[in-house]
Amino acid sequence: MPGPPRLIELPNGTPVWLITQYNDVHQVLTDPRFERSPVHAPDTAPVVDSPSLLDSRDSIGRQDGDGHLRLRRAVGRAFTPRAVEHMRPWVAEVVDQLLDDLVAQGPPADLVTNYALPLPCRVINRLLAVDNVPTERILHWAEHAFAGASAAPEDGDQARGELTDFATTLITERRSAPGDDLVSAVVRATDSEGGIPEAALVNLIATMIVGGHDTTMTMLSNCCSTC
Repeated sequence: MPGPPRLIELPNGTPVWLITQYNDVHQVLTDPRFERSPVHAPDTAPVVDSPSLLDSRDSIGRQDGDGHLRLRRAVGRAFTPRAVEHMRPWVAEVVDQLLDDLVAQGPPADLVTNYALPLPCRVINRLLAVDNVPTERILHWAEHAFAGASAAPEDGDQARGELTDFATTLITERRSAPGDDLVSAVVRATDSEGGIPEAALVNLIATMIVGGHDTTMTMLSNCCSTC
């Protein structure tokens, strides 16, 4: 039940304040005195036991003030209504092809394996123009990029390292030879915005590469299973 702010401990022993009442939550989220930067101070106890892309200090969700706004503006310029409308025909083409394949295979059909999983993979690969990377590799990165404490730390560290290196190389390539893809658009927007650290851009692109597979697959599967 909602109640006044109270001090609790996370499973790893880190003390945190639990805020549950609407007015208190609203104040914490809107008051500029509440910042994320103290969480990353060298002498601060970790909030999570296992690092991930989203928990990195370079993540857009961990930025404060102007740094956060600059990243949001850059992403917003890449996702203009015109750009989104440009994506519609080929997204529909991917959907139609997967549905045609399901019909051609005949019953029974595995909705997750043959539709919900490949759909976001193909769309993201085409959106970012990373078709040269095997889907299995990107799914491996996606599985470990946000891994929690139950995952093997060395597997997560290796996968995040590989993904970070790939995103760094991808940004360099699109800066020198931009194309009609989302990575190129985000790089152009962030360079135009100015003041965005390269590490934050790398984290943003890495998150875009792997961030939509599992959530989209789960949403599609759950929606179809309740129809």
